[in-house]
Amino acid sequence: MIDSLEDVVTEDAGVRKRSRTRRYAGESAVSKKPKRKRKETKSLQAILQVVQGSVAKDPFGLSMKPCTFEQHAQKKNCLNNPNCLFGLGERDGLSSLLLKSLGPNPQLQARGTDEHGQRVPMGLRNLGATCYVNALLQTLFMNPTVRAGVYEWKMLPSDDPKLAEHMKEMQSVFAHLQYSVQKAHSLTHFAKLLDLSTGIQQDAQEFNKLLLSHMDKIVAKNENERVRNMLKIFEGEMEYVTTCSSCKTASRRAASFLELDLPIQGLKHLGESLQSYASVEVLDGHNKFECSVCQGKHDAERRLQLRKLPDVLNLQLLRFVYEMKLYTKKKVKDSLGIPTVLDLAHYPEILSPVLQEDLKDPAKQGRFRFHLTAILNHKGATADSGHYTADVLDRFRETHKWWTFDDEKVEPFLGLQEVISSKTAYMLIYENDWARKNPEQVPPPPPLIEQVEIDNTRFDADVAAFARRKCKLEAAMENRKDEYARLFKDKKNKPYVDGDCEAHEYFWISKEWLESWIAGVDKSTPVLDLESQPGPKADVHTVIDVDIKEEIAVFDQVTDKRPMELFASVPNLRKFLCKHSNEEAGLIRISPKSVNYGGLKRVNARLWFGLLQSVGGDANASTLLTLGSLRHPGLKCEDCVMELDQHLEHTEKEQRIRTKIEKILELESIPKQAIPLEMLHQYKYISKSWISHWRKWSQKEVTRINSMVKRLTNGKNVGKTETTANSDQPSLNINKAITCPHGNLTPGNAGKRLVLDADFDYIRVNAMNNACNESTSVFRGDTEFCQRCLTQSSQDKEAIKHLRSKVTLQLNDKMFGSTLRSLRKRKVGHPNMKQGKLVDGDYYIVPRSWMSKWRVFLDNPVDNASPGPLLDSFQALTCEHKRIVVNQRLIKWFKKQNDHQSKTLLPFDQENENDITSEHVELLHPKERDALAHFYPRINETGEGIDSITLRLPIGFDPSNVDEPTLFEIEPALCCDCMKKMTDRPTNFTNEEVIVCILPPGQRVPNQTPNGSRRSARATTSSKTSNKVKVSSTTSVNMLKLLAFQHELIRETYLPSEITFYHNGKPLEPKQTLADIGTCVGDIFYAVPVADAQDTGTYDDWVALAEGADFGPERSSMEQGFLGTALVS
Repeated sequence: MIDSLEDVVTEDAGVRKRSRTRRYAGESAVSKKPKRKRKETKSLQAILQVVQGSVAKDPFGLSMKPCTFEQHAQKKNCLNNPNCLFGLGERDGLSSLLLKSLGPNPQLQARGTDEHGQRVPMGLRNLGATCYVNALLQTLFMNPTVRAGVYEWKMLPSDDPKLAEHMKEMQSVFAHLQYSVQKAHSLTHFAKLLDLSTGIQQDAQEFNKLLLSHMDKIVAKNENERVRNMLKIFEGEMEYVTTCSSCKTASRRAASFLELDLPIQGLKHLGESLQSYASVEVLDGHNKFECSVCQGKHDAERRLQLRKLPDVLNLQLLRFVYEMKLYTKKKVKDSLGIPTVLDLAHYPEILSPVLQEDLKDPAKQGRFRFHLTAILNHKGATADSGHYTADVLDRFRETHKWWTFDDEKVEPFLGLQEVISSKTAYMLIYENDWARKNPEQVPPPPPLIEQVEIDNTRFDADVAAFARRKCKLEAAMENRKDEYARLFKDKKNKPYVDGDCEAHEYFWISKEWLESWIAGVDKSTPVLDLESQPGPKADVHTVIDVDIKEEIAVFDQVTDKRPMELFASVPNLRKFLCKHSNEEAGLIRISPKSVNYGGLKRVNARLWFGLLQSVGGDANASTLLTLGSLRHPGLKCEDCVMELDQHLEHTEKEQRIRTKIEKILELESIPKQAIPLEMLHQYKYISKSWISHWRKWSQKEVTRINSMVKRLTNGKNVGKTETTANSDQPSLNINKAITCPHGNLTPGNAGKRLVLDADFDYIRVNAMNNACNESTSVFRGDTEFCQRCLTQSSQDKEAIKHLRSKVTLQLNDKMFGSTLRSLRKRKVGHPNMKQGKLVDGDYYIVPRSWMSKWRVFLDNPVDNASPGPLLDSFQALTCEHKRIVVNQRLIKWFKKQNDHQSKTLLPFDQENENDITSEHVELLHPKERDALAHFYPRINETGEGIDSITLRLPIGFDPSNVDEPTLFEIEPALCCDCMKKMTDRPTNFTNEEVIVCILPPGQRVPNQTPNGSRRSARATTSSKTSNKVKVSSTTSVNMLKLLAFQHELIRETYLPSEITFYHNGKPLEPKQTLADIGTCVGDIFYAVPVADAQDTGTYDDWVALAEGADFGPERSSMEQGFLGTALVS
């Protein structure tokens, strides 16, 4: 075995350069092709010869020089060198997947402590889109009255069991938030009980109203007054004061409230929002007030006033206002100043007269002062998307610290100041000074505390078990590192076999097993990365009467088996045995390929027994194969060595043949005319296409052999390279391409060349592994061309000549030639007009399909068939009633009361020539029709039919029918019944194109052209101001607007709110579908700028609003709200 390709000698005495000069017998030398300057490199044939000799001497590479650790600092392992034991991943060390397989460290899920040593509040896990639930529950949990009421609630016999489960789960959630040692709790069971969808975002304000109402329904009949009234802290009273402008009488109507909805658009401070909330509303016009005193309708003024203040004032900020143009909500991003102390005494206009009297009493001043305790924030464009967080005051701590709750993440709130400026505040919670006191620490029911303690014990056990597993695995990893250093890096005791290979005992071991042992993981199987996977979670609904110690023991046993163990498998080399092995008979053999292709490595006895000991193997086992050891004596398979030698010998022979064939084919092609006639029999024809195919195949074979050579030598590591035979072989019949269907030589000199008789025979006998000899057709240089093919070729030429002459005669005919030439050049679909008008007289309707075939035939009569008799084409326009059926747009075109301006009759899709159908017609005047009928007559008169369709223009006006005057007449008559069934353009379509054109400000909106043609659309729109949009008939106008605004010019110039869409001259409503307005494929929509458009935010805001809107007959799932949940059932 050779160590490298450089060891191959550069001179090959056995291979001589072949003279490239050819001489004819008795003639002078033919001009020869100049020699190319070759590089002084060894040929592949010579390399194969050296490799063959090296393999014969050392087929298993035992004499190859071992590599050292320093040589593989950046280099991978030498695959074909069995003595190379480095570059197997030792630089990377043990795999990081070992520690990752332990799973996430549960200690990271433990609650931290603040600067005072107190636990940080617990977060709530986001189940997908449940951040609105998490944020609101944190505000309720931090309310002392609500927390105490939830804890003190007890189920009564009369309570609904299903509703009672909801309150029990609320107790469990609050207990875990208060006493759990984990940093986050899951609301999976809570969401399941309330039937909340975890994948759809909802409005937090709406959820707050529904949840409080739902809780109030559960506790309404409870015996405990504190529980029954726990939600009364949110309840206040307001009154509607309406003052008649006539009699000045003020009527009052009281109503309770749980929250106040405050406007914020255009306002800078919460006080301004309160003043706007209490502003006067004028009732006039159709909205006049029915005064009970005046006994009639009069103008009036109405305002809202607070009659009773709640203990906890819940302010809902109107961040989302309804946009009439978009039929949905848009977000108000105005920044609002939020005071931490809100004194309603500064806003007497929102107070009723009774409360205004209380303002005068200094002892009652605290009744009007509120302190901020929570802010619920919304980040995002719509109420149904984005993200909710909560900033909440923790009054249960002595420090009264503020916290920001962002699902699992809980951090100190850093934005606290006298007036907080916020663009994201969505809901504010204030607490009255009178009701504000040190919260009472009400504990949960004892069963809940026991349940949380079980969960905490399990969590602590999980933390301890993880620490033990990690410590055990880290110790094993350190031990493996020490073992590698001792076995592989000891300079005195080298791991490889050095010196005389026969004088030392050695073992064969799998390279893959060595890599696995070094990395610590099994390289043959994928490893599951559990670092991002959740660890075992405690079931919060476990029965409490189970012995805790027994549960911990079981839990430890289960979790200890989960992580990956350090790789310690005993090697097994059965897959490396060659096909001649018979394990049952005790015949164990290995092939050189197992070594040469990097499958096996050779180690000395010290390394082998050290590795065996590290994995707990038995060194005294009777079956060495089970341990993976293959000792040297008697294991080399001589049969495999012989097969490899024969394969190399065959490969070398094939390469030698390919080299010689290539030299033959490199000779300059000799023209037949340059060879004397008496010498032609010394040459034979060969197909040029076969030569081209053979060269491509030969190049692939060379690449394959080079890969094999690099595997067998210490060449560059080529990795997994294709070594199978090349399947893309040329034909075994060398002259298949120049053999005619009759088995003779094809006429002409194209596609063939002449080579010497001896060279052709060499190619035929030796090419393709001697498989072309019997299959190849042989044609000598003096072989005549196939007479039958020559005759057929002559006839084909005559037919082509006749067709071309036929076309020439038609176009040069004295009577009709000029007419046909003019008709041929005329634009498709444009009739013959004078000054843009149709002349009076008769016209003929001809199917455009026939006219298109005729034009194509004139352009290339050889490759295109004749269009056939003209009179037969009219049958395509005839219905079953023997009447005429034409496209309805043709009729509309003629019914226009104008001078028939030059416009296309029907659309013609030039991008799709296959779109030609019988519905497309053209108009011919009589001379044009006669010319075509003359040259394309009906040969056989069979059956009855319509010979032509005449269109006469004009007939005149019918005084009795002023609304629809007759401007034309068609003979034979039209079939009205069949034409009604025709669908001009489908109004029920999917994924078709319409055109959106933007008009400059002030330009008149054009009507859609009656024919709706695409050609006219392209003529009246520009790509710079128009956009083709693919839509369906169910697409709404709002969605069409969204798709159209993907055009850069439209998007950069206008906002969607500044554009109104028009179709057929009429403005469109956003929720109309294209089917509702009768849209057809190819219709034009005009986008017209609106002068007085209101600001609706940026384009991205509009997209976010539009994507949540109702774009069709099916409503968006987000708009369904809480329908179907337990909150509204």
